[in-house]
Amino acid sequence: MAQFAGVRVGSPRLPHHPVLLVHDVQHLVRRQRRLITHGTQYRGAVTLPPPPFPPGPAVPVLAPPPRKRRTWLIVLVSVALVFAAGCAFGIIRLVLGVKHVSDVESDVNEATSAFIEDSRDGLSQQGWDGLCEDARGNYAQEDLAGRKQELSGYSITGTDVDWARGQATVRVELRREDGTRGQEVYVVEEEGERWKVCAFPA
Repeated sequence: MAQFAGVRVGSPRLPHHPVLLVHDVQHLVRRQRRLITHGTQYRGAVTLPPPPFPPGPAVPVLAPPPRKRRTWLIVLVSVALVFAAGCAFGIIRLVLGVKHVSDVESDVNEATSAFIEDSRDGLSQQGWDGLCEDARGNYAQEDLAGRKQELSGYSITGTDVDWARGQATVRVELRREDGTRGQEVYVVEEEGERWKVCAFPA
């Protein structure tokens, strides 16, 4: 070993072995990975950003709520249609009811007129058939056939129909050949499908 100017020169200090340095680096890397895996961070550690979330389903766009004006319009139209239908039904029912009443009164007046016309010269067989069953039981056909009425005319002044009983009352003004007038009342009842005279002045 040489000495220069009183200084002892020894063997120089060798650096760390390259293999050891690589081993240390690998050890540090593994340690850092373990710390990252367990959620532990320390000074100087490299943190990685969390992975992005996968895209979710698209959020549907809500339709705008209907306008109040449109709702009120629908309600008004519905009420108007119901009212119109009710009015139409009422009118049809009224027309049919009036027609039915008119037809019944016409049949009642026709039966009364036929009896009065047939009784002028005495009641015929056709007139007898026009009487109801009760009237045929209360009168004899021969008596009515021999009874004559001297009339110059007549007019029906009123007809009242009792729907519950199926009976009608007919008021008639008679004009006799001697010029006198008189009021008579005839009762007509529904028998089967026909209206027949049941009560009349004897």
